Amino acid sequence: MPLLTLRSVIFETEKVLETRQHAQPPLLVKDRDSGVEVLLKVLRIRRLGLLVQEAGSPRPYIVWDPLLRLHRIDYARVCRYHTGPPGKPWEHTYCTHIAVGREGYCRSHANSAKALYEKCAQGSESACNQAYELLKGEEFSVYVLDYGGSKVKVGLTQEWRLIWRIAEQPHVAAAKVFTGGLREARGLEKKLGRHRIATEGVAVRVKERMLKAAREVERINSEANRIAKRLASFIAALGFSGTFEAYTILPMNNRPTEIVKAREVGVGELELELLALSDYWAGRMLLETMKSKVTIDKNMLLHRLLDAMVSPRRE
Repeated sequence: MPLLTLRSVIFETEKVLETRQHAQPPLLVKDRDSGVEVLLKVLRIRRLGLLVQEAGSPRPYIVWDPLLRLHRIDYARVCRYHTGPPGKPWEHTYCTHIAVGREGYCRSHANSAKALYEKCAQGSESACNQAYELLKGEEFSVYVLDYGGSKVKVGLTQEWRLIWRIAEQPHVAAAKVFTGGLREARGLEKKLGRHRIATEGVAVRVKERMLKAAREVERINSEANRIAKRLASFIAALGFSGTFEAYTILPMNNRPTEIVKAREVGVGELELELLALSDYWAGRMLLETMKSKVTIDKNMLLHRLLDAMVSPRRE
């Protein structure tokens, strides 16, 4: 079997429903006339695939509706550096070298703008200062994500990656509240993260947070108005006013709770298995084996050197 690396979970969506809801700011906010309006777009994955890079080749390709046959999983990781047009990772050029550190980059790209940005997003101020200069002109978004708890998560991502980033996390709905340069976006993210109703990290255990979000998002067809209004109330409480676009990403065929409750496996358990990628939610890949459905965090499989074959599933 050829050596290859899975670079990304790729998907296309279709809009299921859309709603607008308004919320007034809290009583203590001086300007109570403006309020917040959330335009919530509920999207369902309609097509699912994997971005595949063959060993030695810098250009990946998409395999839609994929079957994976994993002969051997090499625990070495391939450098995560890539460059190309925003929003089109399948047109990017990817590094072919082995990563040397926990960050996932080779020596040549350990201090690249991409690597520094990721360190910045994780809280390294020295990396932020370098990334600000290297990424001038690129747009970044700050988002507010409701996962069904008593707080919201605030996060930072490249503007073109917003939908992909939301889909990687347990969420009920998430709204973009700012787009601009990295320095301004990171500053706002830090400021919002200090608010009593917000956090930059995970306020509860990941499994608990996933199940909470999954149960809530399954009500969205009948309770979209309530969910959008709740998100609008959070945004107003953070001091914003105006209209904000928000998104919910639903899995393709399965309920989110089915994905969360499926047996979670380690990467070593997948060797010698024939696997079909059947769904995706909150960064979890739902895989069908000959006997059952299992789930794995996508980061356990991506960027590894695999002795494997990936092909489209034929009905």
